[in-house]
Amino acid sequence: MQTDTSLNIKGLVKRFGGVTAVDNVSFELSGNGITGVIGPNGAGKTTLFNIISGNYKPTEGKVYFNGERIDRLPSHQIAERGIGRTFQISRPFGEMSVRENLITANYDLPRRERQRRVKKILNMLDLAHQSDVLGKNLSGGQQTLLEIGRVLMLDPDLVLLDEPAAGVNPKLVDDIADLITQTSDERMYMLVEHDITLISRLCERVLVLNEGGLIADDSIHGIKEDTQVKEAYLGT
Repeated sequence: MQTDTSLNIKGLVKRFGGVTAVDNVSFELSGNGITGVIGPNGAGKTTLFNIISGNYKPTEGKVYFNGERIDRLPSHQIAERGIGRTFQISRPFGEMSVRENLITANYDLPRRERQRRVKKILNMLDLAHQSDVLGKNLSGGQQTLLEIGRVLMLDPDLVLLDEPAAGVNPKLVDDIADLITQTSDERMYMLVEHDITLISRLCERVLVLNEGGLIADDSIHGIKEDTQVKEAYLGT
């Protein structure tokens, strides 16, 4: 993993029939840290993640990651280049243990390195004592932690987190926040989240989408004072 991670989004557009889900979005991110992505339902946040991770191809525009254009690559090749992501609904392998879930995320690692990484991540997730528990028997919050852990097994440069706090109890939200913070010096995070308190706690920079367009790009303080953001997102 490198330390000069960069993501460059240029004029991104995604249309589904007559609906424009992402509308001429451009921004650049560089270095490690945590960037929030907020906006009302239907603003285009998850669609943006789907384009970056290769699940969707853009209608127009380009995506560059670490200097390479990636928007026409299949998702598995984008993952190989160092982009990992989670989804709004965690889907662990229910009949596999927590440890097995982590192992399968990167089975090609040499055995010693794989064991070392699994042990490290189990401790980071505070799931070492549940390493033999089946994925289906974890709580929703623990499943979210496990999904983040599976992504970290790949040692990615960029992690896209799609609403990791949704439906999670406050204690486990704290655990998820701590995990993100602990590892943000090592990689770049982008975080889609409706919880403004969590965004305020974690993010140095916030992008705001509305009706597919990027309407603000600022610090959390600047975002909270932005009139357009208040109208679109905060309802004032």
